[in-house]
Amino acid sequence: MKIVGLPEANQWTEQWMTEVIGALELGQSATVVRSYRHWHTADKELDLAYEIAQVAAEAPDLVVAKSLGTIVTLTGLDNGSIHAARYVFIGVPVSGLGEAELKILEGIGERDEPCLFIQQRDDRAGGAAALQQHITEGGNVKLAVIPGEDHRYDDIEVLKELIEAWHGDL
Repeated sequence: MKIVGLPEANQWTEQWMTEVIGALELGQSATVVRSYRHWHTADKELDLAYEIAQVAAEAPDLVVAKSLGTIVTLTGLDNGSIHAARYVFIGVPVSGLGEAELKILEGIGERDEPCLFIQQRDDRAGGAAALQQHITEGGNVKLAVIPGEDHRYDDIEVLKELIEAWHGDL
């Protein structure tokens, strides 16, 4: 199984995602953490199409995405570019999503692939209650609500336990 991690907009989260992916014990044979191209160029804007293509080229079995990475993943799912067997969305920035992204999010329950959402109860980028307004739990969609409001998701052990328990239930 190949796991691809997509961090958030801040470059320091590349190391955080490496630690999250590294902590998981899911029988993975390969792991990749994406380093967004705009981190390394003068153009500081995300090239969404480029990043989606990079994820698709990795042919992941599991995508673990945080914040900006959730937008890349949801958009790639919607346009048919990203094809993983399972998805984990951490800290979806609900308050920063546009109409198009919210529509994609609202249709996630119609997909066949299992999806785990991990959201802080009071996340400053959109808490669990805000996320619940746009997803339908049940079937292939599970929401795990954790304490917090800082959008950092620093407790890697909690993330590991949630992801491994969800994966084991599939």
